[in-house]
Amino acid sequence: MTLLPQEFISEHITPLGSSFDSSSMARGEPGLPGVFIWRGKEYRVKTMIEAKKTLRSCRNGSGEHYINKHYYAFKTESGEVMTVYRKRSGSKKDSWVLLTIERNKKMNTPVKTAVLVSGGGTNLQALIDYQKEHIECPYTIDLVVSSTKDAFALERAKKSYIKTEVCSPLRVLTAMQKGRLSPMQLWNFANKSRLK
Repeated sequence: MTLLPQEFISEHITPLGSSFDSSSMARGEPGLPGVFIWRGKEYRVKTMIEAKKTLRSCRNGSGEHYINKHYYAFKTESGEVMTVYRKRSGSKKDSWVLLTIERNKKMNTPVKTAVLVSGGGTNLQALIDYQKEHIECPYTIDLVVSSTKDAFALERAKKSYIKTEVCSPLRVLTAMQKGRLSPMQLWNFANKSRLK
């Protein structure tokens, strides 16, 4: 299997259920989640490649060293090679982060997509379902933007761990007419024009 060059991601992932590696947890290490959501899509760990940890010096200057981060590299059931890490600060805010991904050369890199909604979101749900059911889905939904803050489509997006935003439709249309917006540009635009 030939892999494409490694992509740097550095985005949070959302572990699902009780899929954590209990043997790691028994050793006092964070248990790698066996199933997680990233950019609205579910991934399953197939094969562990490497586990390592980095150390940091004691903050009080005692010369002792403590574990800073736990890194895990693994292959997913859908063919990607991913590296995730979890910081070890002892805080409940510590979370899992996807550091890098290497996609199978046969797989196309999905297009980051923003979906504009205003109501119930049945079309959005169809897009989400297709993305979850097809390993080689040509898109990944990164953002859902609604023209109304009460749109049920926002709830559908949140259930699939997709970022949401509410902003004025007139401002979005004006920006889109001036040129094609990438999801990141649309996300930044939505943050600037947020409805109160």
